[in-house]
Amino acid sequence: MSTPTGRAISAIGLDVGRSRISAVQARRRAGTWRVFAAVEFDRLCDEGTPGPAEIARLSAVLSRQGFIGSDVLACTPEEHLVTSTLEAPPQVSGAPLGAMARMELSRSLRCRPDEIEVAWWNLPSTLRGKDAVHVLATAISHRDAQKFLDALESDGLNVVSLEPRVCALARACAPVLEDAAGLYAILEMGWDAACTVVAYRGQIIYGRSNAGGGLSSLARALKSDLNIDLELAEHQIFHRPAPRGAEGSEEDQEGPSGPGARTLRVSVARAVEEHLDAVSREVGSALSYACHRYPEAAVIQVIATGAGAGVPEIDAMLGARLEAPVLPVRPTDLVQFSGGQREACSNPGLCAALGLALWGLE
Repeated sequence: MSTPTGRAISAIGLDVGRSRISAVQARRRAGTWRVFAAVEFDRLCDEGTPGPAEIARLSAVLSRQGFIGSDVLACTPEEHLVTSTLEAPPQVSGAPLGAMARMELSRSLRCRPDEIEVAWWNLPSTLRGKDAVHVLATAISHRDAQKFLDALESDGLNVVSLEPRVCALARACAPVLEDAAGLYAILEMGWDAACTVVAYRGQIIYGRSNAGGGLSSLARALKSDLNIDLELAEHQIFHRPAPRGAEGSEEDQEGPSGPGARTLRVSVARAVEEHLDAVSREVGSALSYACHRYPEAAVIQVIATGAGAGVPEIDAMLGARLEAPVLPVRPTDLVQFSGGQREACSNPGLCAALGLALWGLE
């Protein structure tokens, strides 16, 4: 679409999570796409499909933040997606890969094949499996997709397309995937889930979301273990005090409102470490699968994004666990932006919305 003056703008990349909503929009100037509007804000309540009040609020926020138009590209709701790697005869045999993927995934969704929407793509050939074609396919039922679409469109938004989260993340992070011949992992540690993507030769070969890996799970654990409110728990994740050598200082003493400073430091550090252990196991398993499937490829880098990329020393902590270099990225590392958007584009939680906004743009 275009503005009245003919200046091209993107659709609004819209990432609707259970706890937060983020949106990004880009405009082309002098042949270059720049982000000119970006926002992230808390949901009214922690739930899946937003209700009318939530969508009305979303429309008002987009208007106040300078977004243009009503066309949006949104992430497909992860909780309703199924994804599978399928093996098929060589394409030279004329095998209908799309139909095969639809049939297989319809069984997983317990729907008729004509009641689901499917996306699939060929995986790079392997040294081991030259006689077969492998595809990665993902699907959602029309019923679940329509419920989400109806909610978004209830206040005038026009959903141009739904896209799997893994595709949006891979598109957003493409500028830092320098060596397409190697294996890259993208770890988005968001509030609601941790999403792991592995790419090889420019193709996504693995994608999975783990709800237990989201920062909200870590915050709730801190709230329960330390008997603090959720807002303070979230603050502690990103503002962990540096360890101190002195154990008998005044700030280490127990206070009337809860544990002392030293106890708090130790408890928060332990909880963060345990959370990263679990998330790293998921990423490590994905990379092990990729290395087994493509033994000729080496792991080049792990890209860390999502809100978790803002955790102090996240690159060192993840790198030690995964034995691979870890690069935290924010939209400011991936795309040009208008001057007033520097602060908003410094938020790593906007990367999925950025990838959606860049859909179809050269």
